[in-house]
Amino acid sequence: MALNGQFNDGKTAQSRQVSVSLGISGIQIRDAQGLLIASWRDEDLRLDDPVPGEKTVRLICVQDPGARLKIEDGAELLPRIKGRHKHKSHGKVVAWLMTSLLVLGGGIYFLPNLARLAAHALPTSVERQLGAPFGEGMIKHWDVCRDKEGERVLNLLVSRLSQGLPPEQRPEKVIVVDESMTNALALPGGSIVLFSGLIESADTADEVAGVLAHEMTHISERHTTSAMIRAVGVGALATLISSDAGGVGSTATTLAMTMAYSRDDEAEADRGGVSLLSKAGIASAGFTDFFRKLPNEDMMSMIPEWLSTHPDNANRIREIEALPNPGPFTPALTNKEWEGLQGICDSTGDVGA
Repeated sequence: MALNGQFNDGKTAQSRQVSVSLGISGIQIRDAQGLLIASWRDEDLRLDDPVPGEKTVRLICVQDPGARLKIEDGAELLPRIKGRHKHKSHGKVVAWLMTSLLVLGGGIYFLPNLARLAAHALPTSVERQLGAPFGEGMIKHWDVCRDKEGERVLNLLVSRLSQGLPPEQRPEKVIVVDESMTNALALPGGSIVLFSGLIESADTADEVAGVLAHEMTHISERHTTSAMIRAVGVGALATLISSDAGGVGSTATTLAMTMAYSRDDEAEADRGGVSLLSKAGIASAGFTDFFRKLPNEDMMSMIPEWLSTHPDNANRIREIEALPNPGPFTPALTNKEWEGLQGICDSTGDVGA
């Protein structure tokens, strides 16, 4: 016997239609093509908070944080979780925490340190689920580069740099978009966007690796989430957390215009970027070489509009060069791999393709 439901994996805002079959000791969740996408044990099932007036059964799994399953006629599942304590949603807990921070601190918008504290208080799964609609809303109109070899090489570089981070702090995805700007962005929800103009301007893969490591640090240190909290205010964010995050994508552009990294964020991202390069055995010289060779107006094009507090470029280069970067080193990519990354925009498509 199979039940019809809606499943969200917690990594994106998209829900999909699924069928749920009941096994001896758990449930199996399959997509419209019949492929198994999740298997939850009875002992890990928890009830999620119901929506007033709605009779559907909403489930979560303690071993699959962030994922949600909604079944319209799921009464048969209730005996499997009978006697278990009802799950208290992360959203309401975090909303309470943030509201408390507002009362104690006098307002997160004016206190960047408290914004950072609140960002780190968010469970990673909640942070990613909340930020995903904003990130997707910001990139949905760009042409995403999809050359297979280029994507393979990009994933190879991301994987090499990610080894220096715990799994939960690694980026959700990294893409290249076909835009001439010399730019790179870390987005709410854990995505990173590289503009093709950045790759075209780079002479070596080490230069791209340095910029990518910097953006990865923005993700791992919750800088994007902290900036989002400062932009929307703790009260608005608490409301978003306790409601459906999938409905906030339309405000992405407005949010982007009001977000701002602090100077401390940028300095920390530079330090973290060099640390990731060192752990990956990549020299940091490419990082500063890339910035040094660009005219000042191109340097400014590296900065998203909301990064009005970006540190002085000359000081930034000096501080990066002073950071420890012990060898031995190997190039970020081989010559052949670098050629593959440079050709990543030979094929493009929609982000959802």
